[in-house]
Amino acid sequence: MNTAQIHLALNHMPVIIIPVGLVIFLIGSWAQSSSVVKVGAWCLVAAGLLVLPAYFTGEGAEEVIEHLPGVVESFIEEHEEAALPAAILGGVSALFAAVYLIVARAGRVPSKALSAIVVLCAAAAVLLFVRAAHLGGLIRHPELRSDFVAVAPEESH
Repeated sequence: MNTAQIHLALNHMPVIIIPVGLVIFLIGSWAQSSSVVKVGAWCLVAAGLLVLPAYFTGEGAEEVIEHLPGVVESFIEEHEEAALPAAILGGVSALFAAVYLIVARAGRVPSKALSAIVVLCAAAAVLLFVRAAHLGGLIRHPELRSDFVAVAPEESH
C-alpha cells in the first residue's frame, strides 16, 4: 500500500464523520439526551484524530500521482491549500468536543456556550471539508471540472 492509497482511504473519514457527528450532537441536544450528545461528540473527536493521518499523507500522495497523465499541478495545490484550514478546524472541533466530554464526565452539565462552540466549529469544518474534498476530486476526476466535455462513443458498424 502506498501513500496515495492511505490518503484516499483516510481522507473520506472526516468528510463523512464530522457531519454525522454534528447531526447526532444536534439531535441529542434537541431531544435533551446527554448520551446521544456524547455519541455525537465522540464522533467529532474521532474525526479530528483521523484528520491527522489524512492530512499528513497528502504530500506523499502528491508525489505518487503528480506525474501521471491528466494530473494538473494547480488542482493539487488548490486542494492542499483548502485542506489545511479544514484540517485545523476539524482538529479544533475535536478539541471542543473533547472538552465537552470531559466536563460531562466530571458530572457537570456542559454550558450552552460550549455546546454552541462545538456546533459552530463542526458546521464550519463541514463546509471547509466539502470544499477541500471537491477540490481533491478535481485532481483525478475530469468529469467534475467546469471545462469537461463529454465525448459520445463512436458507434461500431
